[in-house]
Amino acid sequence: MRYDSTTGLDAEQLTELICRIWQIVAGRGEISGRPVLLNIREQVVMTLIILRQNVNQATIADMFGVSQPTISRAYRRIVPLIEQACCLSGVCLKTSVSDGVCKEWAS
Repeated sequence: MRYDSTTGLDAEQLTELICRIWQIVAGRGEISGRPVLLNIREQVVMTLIILRQNVNQATIADMFGVSQPTISRAYRRIVPLIEQACCLSGVCLKTSVSDGVCKEWAS
């Protein structure tokens, strides 16, 4: 999948965002618990696709091979984490998604 066209981030930027989110989650001690159907990378990618492309959750569920409620739970969990990760660089989520690329990450 070409992430830059679907998520607005190139592979390096996507990896940076996922690492930041992982650090936030690990710092909160949220890593343990029940097993997840989508790993953190898949959750971030599907959330970015929803935000950028405005694809409905049922379609995303089909793309990732899970149910719509699973997508909904992951989306509700990941959006605040993306927002928090973007705050670490001083970029708001709305600007990141509308511009397509976090310019601060491009350096």
